[in-house]
Amino acid sequence: MKDVLIISDSKLQLDPRVYKQIIFLKYAGYRIISCGVSPSGYEDTFIRLFKKEKVRSSSWLSFAKLYARILIKLDKFKSKFLLGNRSYEKYYWQQDVVKQTIKRLTTAIQKCDLIIANDIPVLPMALKLGQMYQAKVYIDAHEYEPLHYNTKEFNKYYKDFWYYICKKYLPKADYMTTVCAGIAEKYSKEFNVTCGVIINAPYFNKLDPVECSDNKIKLIHHGMAARGRQLENMIYLMDQLDDQFELHFMLVGLDSTYGKELHSKAVNNKIYFHDPVNMEEIPKELNKYDIGLYLLFPESYNQAMALPNKLFEFIQARLAIAIWPSQEMVKIIDTYKNGIYSKDFDVQQMAKILNSLTKKEIMDMKWNSNKAAKELNAEVNRDKLLTIVNNLIN
Repeated sequence: MKDVLIISDSKLQLDPRVYKQIIFLKYAGYRIISCGVSPSGYEDTFIRLFKKEKVRSSSWLSFAKLYARILIKLDKFKSKFLLGNRSYEKYYWQQDVVKQTIKRLTTAIQKCDLIIANDIPVLPMALKLGQMYQAKVYIDAHEYEPLHYNTKEFNKYYKDFWYYICKKYLPKADYMTTVCAGIAEKYSKEFNVTCGVIINAPYFNKLDPVECSDNKIKLIHHGMAARGRQLENMIYLMDQLDDQFELHFMLVGLDSTYGKELHSKAVNNKIYFHDPVNMEEIPKELNKYDIGLYLLFPESYNQAMALPNKLFEFIQARLAIAIWPSQEMVKIIDTYKNGIYSKDFDVQQMAKILNSLTKKEIMDMKWNSNKAAKELNAEVNRDKLLTIVNNLIN
């Protein structure tokens, strides 16, 4: 039996992309060794990615807390010093997460045939392990790492560092994929590599579009209550929509500071909040709504190129889709005619388009999503992944 090591700095049971890698390869007959923050529940062996333990807030540990804070500040100072002096190799390999994770993996694993590195930060580590085990290395990039964020600190310290890591290590990988065509083209152009695409699609769901009710149109948005996504724009949108529209939120993290802010802003009685459901149940739960709504403002390159899980979950739910003009999402809507998008990232413009929609137009879009659901699903991705892995190992 061939052994596949899958590494990701995430909670594997909550990371749809990595979770599916594990399941698809497990049921294809591979022995799965996973390394992450927490296990998926399907791997044969799980090795915890090294993370520094947080000091608990008991009063008798006040000195330990102070000592831990001092160490963290010293560590950050050292990191910024190394990055500022372009000591990129030293910075990467001196990180505890890299050193300790390699130690844990080499202690626990005797053989390995393929390593799947999920995202650029684990690629150099995966390549080092690949040399030790004489294993092929497949990098699956979830983002374009050199432009991951658009903040002063990131641009000053990390942008050039990640460009260096990509320039040096990407050509050494045996295969590469990413989440959309735009990011694949960017990697290929900047680093002279061949990059395939595997989209973030959920499993195929055997559902039919639900007829719109006579007196209301139900908008739905689901996902994380993350401040960077500016979900309040959808609340402001409701102030400009006709009375027939309702907005429903199904969010993880509503008990956070930002989640509470959203609650306080949603004074409009046409806005409702619902408990999230398990990952596999999302399309079935969304099916009772009419339009999947996502207004994502492009504050960074990766946001501008976003092709998120939720778009494909809208499709599997057989919904019409309403988005701002995000490049990669627009391509899907242009191909399948299953939604609408505004010309600009403007709430008023989106309100005008939504107010002009007829129930028949919405139902036509729902049925077009029904067609798209048969092509944009995890089963298609599974066949792509198995072909890649079989070719690399065999």
